[in-house]
Amino acid sequence: MLVTAVVMCLLVAWLPKPGGDGSTHTGPTLEKIQELTVLVAQRVTVSDIVETRINGRTGGIRAVVLVQGDVLVGVDLQQARIVSRDDGGRRLVVELPGPAVSSPRVDHAHTQIYSIDQWGLWCLVPGGGGQAAVADRAFRDAQGAVARAGADSAIMVQAKDRTQRIIASFGRALGWDIELRWREF
Repeated sequence: MLVTAVVMCLLVAWLPKPGGDGSTHTGPTLEKIQELTVLVAQRVTVSDIVETRINGRTGGIRAVVLVQGDVLVGVDLQQARIVSRDDGGRRLVVELPGPAVSSPRVDHAHTQIYSIDQWGLWCLVPGGGGQAAVADRAFRDAQGAVARAGADSAIMVQAKDRTQRIIASFGRALGWDIELRWREF
């Protein structure tokens, strides 16, 4: 009888108490969204032709480069701000900065100098110093062209749309409806 009483006391002590234990789901938090850091909405492949000129008093030089590259367009989720939250309706409104261009990259394996033309007295300069200078400048200009291509307004609209779909999918996985608003500067 004593053994039965001790066993009963131990079972009661170890059994979960009603309403005492358990877990609750808090829904999406700002920290969960910001954990993603930067959401890359898209990678844009760039093909362009860049013409670079260096003009002097007695002539000049021009390079034409066929540029291949890519650029990433993403949204900085570290800048996310929760505008409103409805726990009962499981609805969240989040404000984000607009997409931005990052990591413009010229693909040197596929980028080619198409032509280098000299005129005036520059044609008489030995050693090709002008050719090296125009080629260096042309590749810097190519890097800028790749970055500008990613900043196209149509690409920014696509990046916003993709970000909306990705964040909405993230919310649905948590059982929440997440609406995005874009911060205007």
